Amino acid sequence: FLQPIVTLPQRKVRSYQASARLRTAEGQVLLAEDYRPLADDAGLTPALDSEIIDRCIQIVRRLTARNRDVSLVCEVSGAALADAAFAAELLASLEASRAVAGSLVLGFSQQGMRNLSALDAETLRLLSEKGFRFAMDGVRDLRIEPRDLADKGIRLIKVPAALMVGRAADTGAAVHVADLSGLFARYGIDLV
Repeated sequence: FLQPIVTLPQRKVRSYQASARLRTAEGQVLLAEDYRPLADDAGLTPALDSEIIDRCIQIVRRLTARNRDVSLVCEVSGAALADAAFAAELLASLEASRAVAGSLVLGFSQQGMRNLSALDAETLRLLSEKGFRFAMDGVRDLRIEPRDLADKGIRLIKVPAALMVGRAADTGAAVHVADLSGLFARYGIDLV
């Protein structure tokens, strides 16, 4: 499923968020939070993420054929990145699709970004050098160092509205939430 991400107040579509859903044999649609734990337990997360990335690459090619100024955020599990075989396959797959580097944004959760291993960080560094960008989603607190994120290649951060309207002491923010957008912008990170 694709959800538009728009600029305000113009409401111009800037990006799309790709959300993978699985359908059961009975036709029930499963959200990521429903199937991710099952995929993790069965060791299927790397294969699932590989399929999702391949599909996102196809979608990006179609989107950019019509409009060069749009990107697609594709969520990837931090657990999949820790798989050496998946990391090697990801690098090879994205190297072959380097033409979409400026339009494909790989999204990771805040927890996943905090738990990066040395291999994970190296994989992200290599992808960043090839022009790929990253997003951080699943933000649960605002104890965030923008310089750290920018150094890891994060160019988009999605913060839930509940954190944006909360008091700084409750969210863990070192700055007032009204100043977050400007703070992130100084490091080349867009706030969603």
